[in-house]
Amino acid sequence: MKKLLSLLLALCLLVACGAAGAEAVDLTGAWYGDLFGMSMNLNLAADGTYTMELMGETDNGTWAQTETGLTLDDGEITLTYDAAANTLGMEIEGMPLVFSREAAAAVGPAEVDTAAVLEDFAGTWSADRVDFMGLVMPIAEMGMGMELVIEEANVTVNMIEGETVESVVCAGTFENAELTIALPAAAEEEPQTFVIRRLVDGTVSCTTVLMELPMTFYLQPVVVAE
Repeated sequence: MKKLLSLLLALCLLVACGAAGAEAVDLTGAWYGDLFGMSMNLNLAADGTYTMELMGETDNGTWAQTETGLTLDDGEITLTYDAAANTLGMEIEGMPLVFSREAAAAVGPAEVDTAAVLEDFAGTWSADRVDFMGLVMPIAEMGMGMELVIEEANVTVNMIEGETVESVVCAGTFENAELTIALPAAAEEEPQTFVIRRLVDGTVSCTTVLMELPMTFYLQPVVVAE
């Protein structure tokens, strides 16, 4: 019984420490977040002001520490402090944004495998993220999906929206380690060209142009032909 009581006491102390909140924690200084592949820096000054930087733009305002974290601009934005992880978290349109004390290492796509041959592209590939206008987002957040089924130079493109799948079969051309396909379009429109490249980490990228800007899908292997 004494051991059980000791354990319960230890748990109570642990919970009490965790419940102490952020009021006793020094939150001033630099915090680093990542928003769809873009660095977001938050600096909390001791005088109650802050600066936030994103894509070269700087925003200023005031902040106040609370029992659970802090608020920005008189409560317009609330960030919750996680003592165990030493992070500040918030949500933007339902998507989490976490700030930590150390800047995350830059993570980008792998380099293109310029020695890839057509056989390296064979198999089924499923997109997990898309890069457009510098924003790298999980493709699921866009409410869509993309799958490529590659057999020799023939590519089946499956565009997925909810439970609806629209499939188009294209005859591609392979040159200089790139597999190029063109999706047919209406008579008054130009065909949509996609360039598929094998990356050195074993994944593939698929790039097209939308509104005169490049859009790249990154795809993971589902079934790779032997």
